[in-house]
Amino acid sequence: MKKRTFILSLSLCMLSFHLQAQQTDTTRYLKGKLKVITTEKENGEGKEFTKVTMGAKKDAPRTRLETSWGSFDLGFNNYIDRTAYGTMNFADMNSIDNFAFMNPAAQAADFELRTGKSIHINFGIVKQQLSLYKHYLNLVYGLTYDINNWHYRNPITWRKEDASKLTTTGSPFANTNATTVTRDTVRYSKNKLVTNYLQVPVLLRFETSPHHPSRNVYISAGAYFGYLVRSHTKQIEEGSKNKRKTFDDFNLNKFQMGAQFELGYEGFSIYLKRQMTTLTNYGTVQYPYAFGFRLTGL
Repeated sequence: MKKRTFILSLSLCMLSFHLQAQQTDTTRYLKGKLKVITTEKENGEGKEFTKVTMGAKKDAPRTRLETSWGSFDLGFNNYIDRTAYGTMNFADMNSIDNFAFMNPAAQAADFELRTGKSIHINFGIVKQQLSLYKHYLNLVYGLTYDINNWHYRNPITWRKEDASKLTTTGSPFANTNATTVTRDTVRYSKNKLVTNYLQVPVLLRFETSPHHPSRNVYISAGAYFGYLVRSHTKQIEEGSKNKRKTFDDFNLNKFQMGAQFELGYEGFSIYLKRQMTTLTNYGTVQYPYAFGFRLTGL
């Protein structure tokens, strides 16, 4: 009897080993959101593939404070233009200087963007989610690096002028380091302004089923605050490979503040950001916004 039991046990072990060698599935969960399945066949000699799916571990444990390193947003940016083009009776002389060398006068078409190429990118350096009430209501905050590409359709150039130049009114520049926007006679295959801000988002997040991620939907709303750390223009003339980069803060707003909204499900979310401060300090009156998808992270 003992011999039969030993043989049966040995047979079951060999069968289990054979099945495991024939096909091995390894499932891993990343932050309870992305499900990674790795399949290997034929003792490792066959085809191996990895499948990544949006999913979540059912009844995943939650902690009161959750930390995420490295989120990634990808979308598009544009702005709402409320500049009073054609009226040079600005209260700030700098606003007149900004358009001083545009003849005929500046108009909204000069600042029209290539919407398909004006890309918004946001890298989440670190984010935390603090549960305020059983994970149904949460506070989300962190530090991110935000990049906007303002890709212009028409050949305009941002540049700094010195005080020796005069405005069209014959008065000296009010700012000895004034920024002006001019039209160029050449055509550009690429003509863009790039802004880089360090941002601090502060959002309230509501989750419908925080302990069942497979059916959890979340809505976030709040504000973000940013500081300009770098900006430049990049221009490439049509038919040429030579590119020209100019690094300067121009007359960009050093500080920004805006509203942010997010809607997510199982690790995938969409976002909308609307800036309440203008893109520049004087001249144009443009309020940026961005929308897109969050691919990873909080």
